[in-house]
Amino acid sequence: MKTMSNEDKDVLKQINLNIGEYEQQGNWKALRDYLAIQELRTGGEAPVLAFRRASGACVDARAYLDAVSKGPERTTKITDDDIMPEGDHIAIARCIVEMGGKKYDNLRVFVRDDASSKDWRLLAWANEERKETF
Repeated sequence: MKTMSNEDKDVLKQINLNIGEYEQQGNWKALRDYLAIQELRTGGEAPVLAFRRASGACVDARAYLDAVSKGPERTTKITDDDIMPEGDHIAIARCIVEMGGKKYDNLRVFVRDDASSKDWRLLAWANEERKETF
């Protein structure tokens, strides 16, 4: 079983909570700072993201950031058990986002270049509406 420090779990929990706040505020610049980075052959860097929306549409970092605008209030629920290390450089976070009377299951993949770094970056994200069953 892979383990992760409590500090890393706390950092990842906070990033997940911040993502919801920044989306609600329409703060695309803050969201961009959480995305994984690709070095370009021509020089410079660009954000990288593979994102599946609840609608089923898949978009890249640019399309995701271009669509960020001030939105409805939302809450994000995430616990220590929702964060799973997959090695020194990869972690998976599951959370539930509630917005507009609906709940969405989110799966997010985070990476970092240095195992001692707390600079976790979002590489992939998929969500879908939670269907309540009784």
